[in-house]
Amino acid sequence: MEIANQPSFYFTLEDQNGNTEVTGNFTGKYILESGDDLRFKAILALLNSIDRANFNNTGHQDLFSQYIKEIEETLNEMKQHERFQGKTNG
Repeated sequence: MEIANQPSFYFTLEDQNGNTEVTGNFTGKYILESGDDLRFKAILALLNSIDRANFNNTGHQDLFSQYIKEIEETLNEMKQHERFQGKTNG
């Protein structure tokens, strides 16, 4: 897999208090100049790496449900707005 000379995208997620919860970066080929198509690919790769059984086996089913709800709410917000940068009314 060749990834040399391809831009790397950096991301961070902060809580409501501005504390960093997660950071990361990804690199790959993209079509759109903004790289949004690659961002979707990265999201799909992460989602495909999650197993519900890991939550069930550790008694954290509620956490799994919470994250699924947040993902669904975010997707619904994205569908409603032409421009969306992680802002929801929740």
